[in-house]
Amino acid sequence: MKTVVFFVLIFALDALSLEETRFPAELFWNHDLVASLKAPFAQQDRDGFATKLQSLRVVALENGCGRLKNRLAILEDGTKICCRYRDSKTDIRSDLYAYYFAALLGIESLPPTLLATVDLSDQLWSSVATVAKTVGWVQGSYVELAMYVDNLSNEYIPDVLKPEKAMVTKELVKNFSASEKLRLVQWTDMIAFDYMTGHTDRLFNTLLNLQWSPNMLQKPVHNLEVTPGGYLVLLDNESAFWLGYAAARMKSSYRDLQAHFLNKICVFKNETIDSVKKLASSDSPWDVLEQYVKRRDPESYVALGPLAPGDQMEMAVRLRDVMARVQWCTNHLS
Repeated sequence: MKTVVFFVLIFALDALSLEETRFPAELFWNHDLVASLKAPFAQQDRDGFATKLQSLRVVALENGCGRLKNRLAILEDGTKICCRYRDSKTDIRSDLYAYYFAALLGIESLPPTLLATVDLSDQLWSSVATVAKTVGWVQGSYVELAMYVDNLSNEYIPDVLKPEKAMVTKELVKNFSASEKLRLVQWTDMIAFDYMTGHTDRLFNTLLNLQWSPNMLQKPVHNLEVTPGGYLVLLDNESAFWLGYAAARMKSSYRDLQAHFLNKICVFKNETIDSVKKLASSDSPWDVLEQYVKRRDPESYVALGPLAPGDQMEMAVRLRDVMARVQWCTNHLS
């Protein structure tokens, strides 16, 4: 097994210098390339998804969508929904906040997600009440409803991002095909997102398991799929925030693993970095996210509450880590 070297981010930027900083164009994907990327999900998808759940009934609960109590729900118009039932609000909170965090940054690769209460007398669930009880769903508990996406395929780590390869820059991939570049645009967004949220069940999982399974880099990435059109879909983000941050606090080597792929890239999507910079420059990034969730989904916020104060502070640190990485790239490539 080859030795993998992990680097830790070492830069720190104060709020004033960050807000005023301008970065060179060679650090960003071309505007026309990014504009040609049609993200799999957008705000109108979530709005339509929410409308259906308010007006239609679930007519079937089938096996699927992961864990034992999870189910694939079928609405009366044939729409499919992944129902992720959890006994812990913490898991649901993390997944839902990950969805809104991505939306706030303009990352539209996460399926529209809503929170529902299990009320078997409600129109939404009444037709499948018996099945829900048999599965073990408890009246008054929470279930997360995510848009189901058909015809997804496994996604693998691009060869250019593997540990033994050189750092990925715009110059390095200039002769790649348009489709290869579009794939990397999405990967660089996901890498930044997973680092900021501390996600432990996607790329971190791959790296951690290298010590036991040297062929992990050739296996599908966990909780990452791709549509027939080549668009990445980021699934199951409940390890974001509290669990991922706790892992990093437990072992510094885990934080290094979380930072590994971020430290392999020096090309980013300009729109994402602008959003990260704006959020990182605010007095309280968490307050910005919290207000965004309250506006978009007040009922879920009331039900789930905020992240723990320590996790709120860690999120702010990681936003600035991403900006520090962009600054590092600026210093070394300009």
